[in-house]
Amino acid sequence: MKKTVIAAIAAMLFAGTAYSIDDSLSKGKNADIQKSEELDKTEKALDERIKKLGEMLQRYDKLQNIDVKYTPGQTIFMKGDGYIELISYNFIPTSFSYGKPVGTKEKRLRLFFSGETLTKMETEVMEQDFLRHTKFYSKVVDPSPTDAEVNDITITTSFNDAKAYEVTLKNMENTLTNPLRINYKRDYYIDHLTYFEKMYRFTEEFQKRYGTNNDKITIERLKKSLAY
Repeated sequence: MKKTVIAAIAAMLFAGTAYSIDDSLSKGKNADIQKSEELDKTEKALDERIKKLGEMLQRYDKLQNIDVKYTPGQTIFMKGDGYIELISYNFIPTSFSYGKPVGTKEKRLRLFFSGETLTKMETEVMEQDFLRHTKFYSKVVDPSPTDAEVNDITITTSFNDAKAYEVTLKNMENTLTNPLRINYKRDYYIDHLTYFEKMYRFTEEFQKRYGTNNDKITIERLKKSLAY
């Protein structure tokens, strides 16, 4: 019995000591603040990646002055007064329609320029299902694509004929329990810009590779003349 009491007292003393050590280590520190700082650090890193992608896309201003004839598969290149855009599309098949399209998917990135400077980017995403009569549409406007400020991006979304929902990133919830703004940047926007940067790059390279075929043919014919 005596041993049992001594063991219990020892356990209580040890527990008190452990609590004191833990308390002394965490004294002066706020766990929530520390986590919030990590959240801010993560978001700043994402913002820097978005800024760099904007700078990479800015170099395609030269496509404004090129006669673009070749694009990657299932993409369309268009240009207007002060802007260029690439449209990527796909079709929605269903098994009961024997593989025939019953809808379309489309996403585009429109780049606005003032001279060689990228001044604005517009993203549009649309999905239509002709059988279910549904239509999803979303538009993202970045008014300063090469600037460090990313949270001025505006997102507008609508489904069928319902009233459109609009939110600016700075007003989107970004808490420890619900980091929606970080999720948007990390899980969608960076991948979206990376995809279109690649498509714009391919488009530029295709013009260099295939746009000079006539010149190559002319040179080869001239070379043949050396044979006589």
